[in-house]
Amino acid sequence: MMEESLELVFMPPLIVLLINAQNNKGEPLTQSEVEAIRDKAVCIALPAGSNAMMAEKRGYDDIDPEFVWQEYLHYLSTFSDTEDNEK
Repeated sequence: MMEESLELVFMPPLIVLLINAQNNKGEPLTQSEVEAIRDKAVCIALPAGSNAMMAEKRGYDDIDPEFVWQEYLHYLSTFSDTEDNEK
């Protein structure tokens, strides 16, 4: 019997949880807050490739949970650059 490769998929996407928490707080999250949100988030194990298929359907990639802090900071810098350009 061959085992199927699985990957974790966050429901809702981890980036959505972080943005929501940041909006509720009114300022950027700390590293411990970001990691706590990731650690408490609901995720399910689905066949490998599920994250890519879901990202294609929703139009954006989720944050990699292994690099949650670094990717959150990248999101902040990208979002900040976008806001500055719109002013």
